[in-house]
Amino acid sequence: MRSRDGYTVTELMVGVVIIGILAAASVPSISGFVRSQNAASGTEQLGAHLRMARSRAILEGNDYLVQFTSVNQYQIVDDDGGGNGLPGAAGYDAANRNNETADAGELIYGPYTLPHDMRFATVSGIKNPFTAEVMASAVTFPELNAVKTVVFHSNGTAEDGGFVAIAPQTDVDKGHSSRTRVLQLAASTGGVQALPAGR
Repeated sequence: MRSRDGYTVTELMVGVVIIGILAAASVPSISGFVRSQNAASGTEQLGAHLRMARSRAILEGNDYLVQFTSVNQYQIVDDDGGGNGLPGAAGYDAANRNNETADAGELIYGPYTLPHDMRFATVSGIKNPFTAEVMASAVTFPELNAVKTVVFHSNGTAEDGGFVAIAPQTDVDKGHSSRTRVLQLAASTGGVQALPAGR
């Protein structure tokens, strides 16, 4: 009796169809996982930059600003008056030191962009995990010169405490909140903490 080599066209087509069905079923799960990872990554990135700005303010003895410049970008400003904060250096202006404004000659780090599809955003009705109150705004820090801003002082404190919510835009569009993350900044210590949001 002769052994049969290979597969028939029908067997190959059945295999391709099965692989296609399995791949199609896993796509929503994979894209959801990627959005969850991006939300966590964006929150960690922003938290790290806030901690860095606080550390630099303490180390350099002048204010540092974190400005939320768009729905998915922010920047860090060294509010040292220019000239690397050295009196007498070219570009230094004592009147601009710690004036809570990004002036000419002061270093600006960024802009930093959140991971793909991430926004400073909230879903209607989402609750802040720290306060259990419904979040009406994605960024609750006060505006300075029409820009939401965190100000870190040289003693490590922040001018104001507040919250930032980060969510995938696709989730916001659909009203899903499971991947939203909320970051809290305490004014008295400048400490930063992040948690998943709740409904």
